[in-house]
Amino acid sequence: MRVAMHLRAVLAELGMPAVPSIFPISGIYSSIDENGEAVEKQYNKRVKRFIDEFEWYVSALKAQRETGVPY
Repeated sequence: MRVAMHLRAVLAELGMPAVPSIFPISGIYSSIDENGEAVEKQYNKRVKRFIDEFEWYVSALKAQRETGVPY
């Protein structure tokens, strides 16, 4: 699962930002039931944190893009 760390380096070289948090799900087939609900309620807390941080980055990057690029 540490592929995410290597992918961040590739994205950085391409000039793409990456959200610092990660949201790994081990054993996806046993982590989500047939209705799409998380089996462990801890996943809900973790995904909320990830999505909140993702939305913050989207908002911050959009605001900065509106002021123009630094080069």
